[in-house]
Amino acid sequence: MNTQLTTWIAQVYGATGYLQRLYLGLKDPIQKDRAETAGAYARERFRSSGRKTHQTRTPWIGLPSSQSERNAWISAIEGLLGLNLLVALGSSPGKGGAGTLHKRLNQELTTAIRGFSAAFPAELVTKDLHSLCEGVVDQAVGVAEGAWLEIRKEGEESVDVRGFLRQEWLRESRGQIQAMVDSNG
Repeated sequence: MNTQLTTWIAQVYGATGYLQRLYLGLKDPIQKDRAETAGAYARERFRSSGRKTHQTRTPWIGLPSSQSERNAWISAIEGLLGLNLLVALGSSPGKGGAGTLHKRLNQELTTAIRGFSAAFPAELVTKDLHSLCEGVVDQAVGVAEGAWLEIRKEGEESVDVRGFLRQEWLRESRGQIQAMVDSNG
């Protein structure tokens, strides 16, 4: 689980850092602030862990400006959604800890979607977000299922963690993302 969380944090860190530099060069302070806000948790995690870099894919490098911008927003949103899903497993409404982190990641995800929505047409944003949703949910479900299998006691009744979580998370994620997109329109 830690490997996937680290990968998503690094993904958000790299993508939002790229977007901040892009918007600084374009002299767009609103979008730069959105990118900075969306990557705040990832930046803090990297600083507190003493990490300078983490090997992660960078689908925005070497592409035309508009395509690299699009890919960076998608990558940031993908990482934030994945983190959001896994942190939600450990959160309880009204409690601190994971619940507070879940709320923060949700706010950062909303900010990233605002930035993406401000940069690209609504049809493109909706299409991209719906297509990334399934992949992120599948990754998060795989991590959650692996964690479940590690803590499950021998002889304990088998539970279809994968099927249940996938169905619930897809439904919830798609609804949440669509609501965020709609609130920006």
